[in-house]
This record gives sequence, C-alpha cells and structure tokens, in this order.
Amino acid sequence: TVMFYGDNGLNYMMTRAATDNPAELDEDAGTVTANFIGQQCVKV
Repeated sequence: TVMFYGDNGLNYMMTRAATDNPAELDEDAGTVTANFIGQQCVKV
C-alpha cells in the first residue's frame, strides 16, 4: 500500500502497489525516485 499527496492537494491510497521499474537513488540530493503500479487508487 502506498499513500501519497496528489497535485490537486488531495490524499490518495494505492493498494497492492509495487514499483514498475527499479527505484533510482540520488545520493547527493538524498531522494529516491520510483514509479508505482497498483490495483486500486482511492481518495482518503
């Protein structure tokens, strides 16, 4: 399950989520970038 904030300011939950490709780590910025796929996305 992945919880996230949409660009529209609303909160969402994606169930049965997984990354569709390996995540990318930017050590200098301290960020991780990943694209997720899931079964269902609902507003919470």
